[in-house]
Formats: sequence, C-alpha cells, structure tokens
Amino acid sequence: PSQSSYTYSGINTGSTSFAVTDISGNQVRLYNKEGLLTKAFSITGKPMAIGIKTNGEILVGNIEKHRMEVYSIDGKLLRTFGSIKFASSLAISNQYERIFVSDSADNSIKVYNLTTESFLFKFGSGTTTTVAPLTNSNPSLVTAKMGLSFGSTPTSNTLKSPSGIALNEKKQWVIVGD
Repeated sequence: PSQSSYTYSGINTGSTSFAVTDISGNQVRLYNKEGLLTKAFSITGKPMAIGIKTNGEILVGNIEKHRMEVYSIDGKLLRTFGSIKFASSLAISNQYERIFVSDSADNSIKVYNLTTESFLFKFGSGTTTTVAPLTNSNPSLVTAKMGLSFGSTPTSNTLKSPSGIALNEKKQWVIVGD
C-alpha cells in the first residue's frame, strides 16, 4: 500500500526468505528470495526492529508497547520479553547466543540471551560496562570498542540515539549506527 512506510529492517534468514516491518500498517511481511510477498500478519502496536531466529521464530521490537515480541511464522504471538523504550534495530548472534537491540530512546544497546531471552546487560547509556561474557559456557571477555568512530572524534563512552546495529562475529565487533 502506498500509505505504508516500511522500515529498512530486512533480515536474511540464511535460507530463502526475509522479513520487513510496516510501521504505519502495523504489519510484519515475509518475502521469498525473488522478493514476492509470501505472508503478512498484523500486530497490535508499532513494529520496528525485526529479526528471525534459526528456529523460525520472528523477533519484533514493538515501539508502542516498549517490548520485544516473539511470533510464530504464522503470526501468532508466542511471548514477550524486555523493557525497551524504542527498539530501532536488532542483530542476532547465533555463535555467541545473544540478541543485541538498539534502544534509541534509552541511548543504549541492550543485550539478551538468545535461548532464554533474559536481559544480560546494556552499554552506551552513560554506563561504564565495557566488557561482557560472550557465552554462558565461555567466560572470555570482549571489549566494547566505545569511541571508535568515522568522521568525528568521540567525546565519551555514551551513545546518542543509536538507530542501527550489525555484527561481525569473526572479529567480535558490534557495529552501531549512532
């Protein structure tokens, strides 16, 4: 529909489809690899961030309800988790069993366990958290590279309205568009 405004949050499932959110239409839309719509379902609230777990469950950041929602491929709401003011984007690390959610209104990145969906920690919102365990079974630490930027010199270890997030698991980087 021409009056809908789609977010740019397209997620490749690693198989043959991807998903986008339609904020003004309050929908999640699934497309095949040819770009043809295969499924759409409505949600109560405003969907923004989106991701697909390897088991097919769809994670949606609902910016009206201020939480993460988990849907089946058929559009059934399975459960909710998290307290997020404005989930603008998310990234899933299967390797490190993490869900990273950029919360633009809280100026932070919130990190959840991929399996249990429990809150682990956040960084960027005036926090001093710069290290975090990669997995429950591996106590090694990764340093959050706060202060690495392009085009300007950072002045603090805080974020200001982070809007995009990506992962480079090989280098253990969380890349934030701020």
